[in-house]
Amino acid sequence: MKLRAVAAAAAIVFAGPAFAAAPTDKDWPCVQRKVPQLSAGAVWSGPPLEPAFETWRSEPDVAKLVAQLVSRRTALEDAPNLIQEFAAPLKDTKTHKLTLVFAGVFSEINALRSDIIRAIERYTLNQRRRADEIRKTRAVLEPLSQKPDKTPEERKRVTELEEQLQWQMRIHEDRESSLIYICETPVILEQRAFSIGREVQNAMN
Repeated sequence: MKLRAVAAAAAIVFAGPAFAAAPTDKDWPCVQRKVPQLSAGAVWSGPPLEPAFETWRSEPDVAKLVAQLVSRRTALEDAPNLIQEFAAPLKDTKTHKLTLVFAGVFSEINALRSDIIRAIERYTLNQRRRADEIRKTRAVLEPLSQKPDKTPEERKRVTELEEQLQWQMRIHEDRESSLIYICETPVILEQRAFSIGREVQNAMN
């Protein structure tokens, strides 16, 4: 690849979404607003969850359903049936048990979501490091490439640096593309918590 083409591609790389972080948080690269922790009140209007946060794991049937509802292998469309099947045989304990279920779902989703947010921030730092490596390679390549009378060793070095730059940019671009989908994950989890909260409250009624 000619240096001009490499430089143009590099300009595109540095204009990518991972470098459009909100000014309030330089380590947050997503267009989606950063919300480190979900608020239970935003997704739940049922009975108080505070006692249930501490006790839901002690109920084996509750813990089993929570694991199913939180798992990505469980389609969100299947959640209403799972919740209704769990609630159907319950009588006086229905409200209590279903509150435990949502407390467990909320706790697990919130913890997973926080882990993903921290991973995105680490991802951003790694991308920044890769961008610095690209700049360093270009800083060596450009003056050498523009030298009019290059020795055979210098021509070989230019070729090596161009190949290195292409490889660095390819890795950076691939990870930049992945970041778009990774950034959607916290929002998807928030939507899952909201949807399951609604279905649990429907089952209470």
